Amino acid sequence: MATPEDDGVDDLAAAVQAHLHLDEAAPTVVPSKEPKPKEKKKKSPKPGSKAAVLLKQQQRQQAQAPPPTVLVPYTPPEVSRDLPTRTLILSFRTPKDLASALLRPHLTYEGTVLNGPLLGVNFPSAHLRDWAETTTPTEDERSILSLAESSSYIIAHIARDRSTLLHEWAHAVYYTHQAYRDECLRLWNDLPGQIKKAVNVQLGLMGYREDVWMDEWQAYCVEGPTAFGAMCDRSLGVPCRDLKEALGTPPGW
Repeated sequence: MATPEDDGVDDLAAAVQAHLHLDEAAPTVVPSKEPKPKEKKKKSPKPGSKAAVLLKQQQRQQAQAPPPTVLVPYTPPEVSRDLPTRTLILSFRTPKDLASALLRPHLTYEGTVLNGPLLGVNFPSAHLRDWAETTTPTEDERSILSLAESSSYIIAHIARDRSTLLHEWAHAVYYTHQAYRDECLRLWNDLPGQIKKAVNVQLGLMGYREDVWMDEWQAYCVEGPTAFGAMCDRSLGVPCRDLKEALGTPPGW
């Protein structure tokens, strides 16, 4: 006769056996791998077609596009001073640094539009201070304002550009020394009329106002007579030499 304990054991055995059969019967599920659709290669447009012409134009535009702009932080200039003329001399690393600090007051002083990169600057320190009162200077511009507090004149150039440095130095000496201005006038008056006319025409074509022609003539002369064309080379040789001797060289030359 079966006891209640025997019935419990039989029930447990039957449950275990059923579970084993279920595991055996359960099928193994393998995830299906659907083939990826193949990408169709784009056919080149037919030569001479409208699509081919448009594609060529796009390729040409991409080839001519400028490289992406990389923001380079402003580098302050190297600073030197000429005490006799009270001239502040600024040597910048790149034209971009020079423009960041002095382009706006330079354009206001010259009254012209900049053609190409800015390579040199010259103006009285008073101009910079007056200009700053009419606008809101940037941080780079304010840094030059603080440097110019005790100066009478400001010149700036790109490092290692000795020709531009000499040109801007000539402007500073012309502004600060009456004796040098008198020598410029004497040499100018000794020139043949046709040479003076050719020089003035060239300076006008370069965009200079008539009231600064004498100043610009002497500044280009100290660099050499070639700025005014072949016709002037021989006639300006001696004045250029005499002006360069009267000018002297800037500090650190």
